Amino acid sequence: MKQREKTAKTASDIENNIKLYAIVAALLVLISISAFLMIPGGSRLNKCVSIVLSQDRYACMSSLALSTNNASICGRINGSYGAACYLNLAETYANATICGHLSSSDRVSCVMNVSYANQNYHECGMLYGENESACMQRIALNTYDPSICNDIPNMSAATECLTSLRIVDALVKNNASYCSSLPTNSNSSSTASILAALSSHNLSRSMNIYMDYLLSNENGTMTPKDFCYYSIGVSAMNQSDCLMISNQSTQESCSSQAVQINNSTYANMTGINYTKLINSCISTGLNSTCSSIALAHALVDMNMTECSQLPYNMSGTCYMSIAERLNNVSDCSYIRNASLNYLCVLSVNYNSSS
Repeated sequence: MKQREKTAKTASDIENNIKLYAIVAALLVLISISAFLMIPGGSRLNKCVSIVLSQDRYACMSSLALSTNNASICGRINGSYGAACYLNLAETYANATICGHLSSSDRVSCVMNVSYANQNYHECGMLYGENESACMQRIALNTYDPSICNDIPNMSAATECLTSLRIVDALVKNNASYCSSLPTNSNSSSTASILAALSSHNLSRSMNIYMDYLLSNENGTMTPKDFCYYSIGVSAMNQSDCLMISNQSTQESCSSQAVQINNSTYANMTGINYTKLINSCISTGLNSTCSSIALAHALVDMNMTECSQLPYNMSGTCYMSIAERLNNVSDCSYIRNASLNYLCVLSVNYNSSS
């Protein structure tokens, strides 16, 4: 009798345990569903995920990520489409932390663009070495803030940044007396400082003068101090400024142009010849520097022709940025990279519908 009672009790316990496990399992399912639905666009995400064709599925998910500002959705998209989703989301919402999801090469351009849009040089700290320095210098030049230059970890890069600011000061004020305090070294770093200065404030006249010099001289370099006197001397047709140049051949070149060239040759130049710019930089080993400058100006000018002059890896980004700003999906057709072209169409269509 006792054995029967014990057996019945055991069976009852097992049945109760089974019921308890079932209830717990049901609760866990409900919690999971609730958590999913609490994610912005959760139910819409479920619909996106159910789409069979991968491109359409990624397009749906990318659009949802943008509309809900949800970076986790980009994480569910494979390959270059996922990277493009993160990049577009970071730039749309000016959120540099999203750039951290990207690989090193994509992360650089993402942080550069977002930090510049926010004018927040602290975000450049997500980068390292030369990229961090270049990111900070770009913002320092745009804000004309020497304190940012002083915060650049690399001492040489910090000096280049301050040199660029002083060049801008001299040329904007067209005052040769400002040239005297500029460095007298002549190397690729000094050339980069000059180019950065000229591009930051769209000093197209001085930029064209400098490019003409680079293309007509085999050594392709000029000290910041000599360049300052050279640019002001030629543009103002003032030979006395040319005489302050330390290099004899550069001094003669400056004097010759100051005498022979009518000021309107450069004064009426409101734009920059980007093909000439890139060619002059190739000769000095600064192709990447000049390409970045050309990209920045193409976006400011909203000029598709300027995009076509850029290297392949930059032209697509240039076309897409302009297509987004003009809200013109036909501009995406210029992009030869299939995934970037697809993202461009998606992004423009999303902007049109939002």
